[in-house]
Amino acid sequence: MDKFYDEHTKYCRDFNALVAHDPNLVALMQVLLLFTPDRPSLDARQTVANVHDRYYLLLKHYLEAKAGFAKGRSLLAGILTNLDQLQALTMNYSELLMQLDPNKVDPLLMEIFNLTPPPSKSLKQPTMIHRNAQ
Repeated sequence: MDKFYDEHTKYCRDFNALVAHDPNLVALMQVLLLFTPDRPSLDARQTVANVHDRYYLLLKHYLEAKAGFAKGRSLLAGILTNLDQLQALTMNYSELLMQLDPNKVDPLLMEIFNLTPPPSKSLKQPTMIHRNAQ
């Protein structure tokens, strides 16, 4: 578990250094992650790939306009590496979650990660005691 924490912490530091509090850059990175054409069970793969390519070009031009041609290319390479690292972290966390005992996972996490809840045991409902008002 320490390995996951260390990887996540390193990713967060690298991400923070890379984006330098630029909300436009963060938004473009999110869009690139959202429109990733290599997802399994994707129906409109070519359409998603076309949208991904457009946002990739937008990111490239944004970085070149903001930092100059050479620095923009360097930043683009760093961002693409960062996105690859994020996808690797996501896969590692997914594998970890699949190994967890569902009885020990918080219900909110069960819902977020669409995990199957364990069969519930029949619990007796508490009975209410009513007192007559005198």
